[in-house]
Amino acid sequence: MEYMALEKPDIVTDGIGPSELVKEGFTGYHVREGDAYQLAEKILFLLDHQNLCFQKGVEKNALLKIYLQFISSRNTG
Repeated sequence: MEYMALEKPDIVTDGIGPSELVKEGFTGYHVREGDAYQLAEKILFLLDHQNLCFQKGVEKNALLKIYLQFISSRNTG
């Protein structure tokens, strides 16, 4: 989960784990497991849209900070 601290959109495979933390089109993208073509499409899309990478990364970082504050308040309250 360390990758989530980076201000970059995530590309994850569908399934249990990281995919549950990535909101499609908001904090990153999901691809089908084993689908190299779909993965390459997402990578090329993000390379061609650097401004979108920055925007999604900032949004993801803000969402992560809110989540961590929520978890921290639950553990101390």
